[in-house]
Amino acid sequence: VHIQPTRIMDLQLRQLISKRFKTNGLMLRKQARSRLEETILSSISGDDDVIDQAESLLKHIIDEVFNIKIESTTVTLEDIDQVLDRFKPKTKSEGNEGAMLQVISAFDVPRHHYHVDKKQFLRDTSPAVIAAPADDKARLFRDRFQMIKQRILRSESFTTGAASQLHPEAAPLTPIEALLALDGGMADDSAASRFVFILGMLMNTGESQYVLEDLDGRVPLHIPSTEERAALIAADYEVAPEDMTDLFDSGLFTDNCLCIVQGVYENGTLTVMSIGMPPLELSEVSKEAFVDVNFFGGQYNSSDENSLIRAEIDATGDDMFLMFSDVYLDDPRVIDELRVILEAYDSVNAAPYAIVLMGNFCSQPHRVDLVQVLTEGFNKLAKIVARCKQIQAHTQFIFVPGPHDPGASSVLPRPPLPSILTRKISSTISNVVFGTNPCRIRYGAQTMTIFRDDIVQKMRRNALANPNSDEVLNESDLSRELVKTLVDQGHLSPLPLHVRPIFWQHDQAMWLYPLPDILVLADKFEHYRLEFGGCCVINPGSFLLSGFHFTAYHPSRLRSPYDSDEYKRKIEDCNVNEKK
Repeated sequence: VHIQPTRIMDLQLRQLISKRFKTNGLMLRKQARSRLEETILSSISGDDDVIDQAESLLKHIIDEVFNIKIESTTVTLEDIDQVLDRFKPKTKSEGNEGAMLQVISAFDVPRHHYHVDKKQFLRDTSPAVIAAPADDKARLFRDRFQMIKQRILRSESFTTGAASQLHPEAAPLTPIEALLALDGGMADDSAASRFVFILGMLMNTGESQYVLEDLDGRVPLHIPSTEERAALIAADYEVAPEDMTDLFDSGLFTDNCLCIVQGVYENGTLTVMSIGMPPLELSEVSKEAFVDVNFFGGQYNSSDENSLIRAEIDATGDDMFLMFSDVYLDDPRVIDELRVILEAYDSVNAAPYAIVLMGNFCSQPHRVDLVQVLTEGFNKLAKIVARCKQIQAHTQFIFVPGPHDPGASSVLPRPPLPSILTRKISSTISNVVFGTNPCRIRYGAQTMTIFRDDIVQKMRRNALANPNSDEVLNESDLSRELVKTLVDQGHLSPLPLHVRPIFWQHDQAMWLYPLPDILVLADKFEHYRLEFGGCCVINPGSFLLSGFHFTAYHPSRLRSPYDSDEYKRKIEDCNVNEKK
């Protein structure tokens, strides 16, 4: 029987369409699939790489399906027709120009849930709501746990189930329900059979009593004294003494954080030998594992990444982002120094590509005339910008509210600043975006996450006491510990919800997964810049309190092929006095 090549191609295309929609958690009706087949076949050209062309078109189409906010996971013919009306193929240059800079609201970040059997993140297309049902609170923690666990199981350090045969040197993760078998007695009652590694959420049940909880259950923890730990090591529990010098690994461990506990399980209690953070995963590894999943949000197609990277490197005039935090518009000194900075850049025709101004925007956030004072402050800033013609014409302004700025709620994510405060500046500056807190920015293929919160103080106040360490961390060490914690946890605020409330259905807007290229943790804490796992972390510091310090970021230098010291300086610490 002879089957025509075109028939084979039709079957391959049909299977590809069905597979891609199922991967994204969508079901496609027969008529809708037929319409897609016709459209794709008429759009591709040539006989080579037909499937690759179809893959690229499907990515654009599926992204647009999510943008039209369908009411269910079933995609109808009407949905596809609506998508195809909006879907207009672009050349690479047109596509890059339109997508070079995107500011993404936290409330528009896509939501995904990990499917254990399919080993895939499936997109949740249902509309997110602020007043979510109680079940979503539990789902929030389940999603965090599954995100961390699937990440850990790609690490060479840990494994589970059948995969342990492929990596015999890796430590096996034990689910808590499996510990019940040990309670019931085992034929091999050796010490090794009771020695376990468990991934779970650390929880305080009161009076310094801690438990570790995963999706299957919880186990009480016994934090031993130094003498007890030494005795356990001497009892030969396959633990090398040099590996057990500290009970807590580096990081700021808080109630509700996810951690890996290494210990000895006996008589229904886990005696802790060490507590560590989950190992981080490089952004490239995360993206390779889920090529078709857009975790970050915004318009983006992975097939266009190379051309977007070239556009970043070739950016005219070495594009630059200026970042300011705690821009107190009620303080005349701040207004004056902002005027000096903007006029300095404008006078030499060096208008920044973007200026990110983060709150708090008032030094006295609890004053009764706050709205009037802030309105006047934004009006003064608008007048300064209006006098800087180059900046007014070419610079994108992005405003991110601080934790004490006016708004509908103090729950994260925070909505943009109220429009009553920003009418004047909105009419003066055409290129202005009032973002959420946190917000996300795409610049070409680069990803940036902006978060303004006094996170150092909150994490330090809620960190568990380390019984093995009496030393006081200096500011440099503390900032490093904070960054390591947030990166390892894959979350901007791994604190209990009663300490830092989060809208349950918008928790994934707080995720750091995959890791962004640039993470701005704006805090009144001392300014710093660090790098963890390929992620550049910046704290510009409080503008006024740091002596008018701010940060300049040159995105074209991130992937620059040049080896000179100048091009390696992608992040610069700046001060008003230097600009003068």
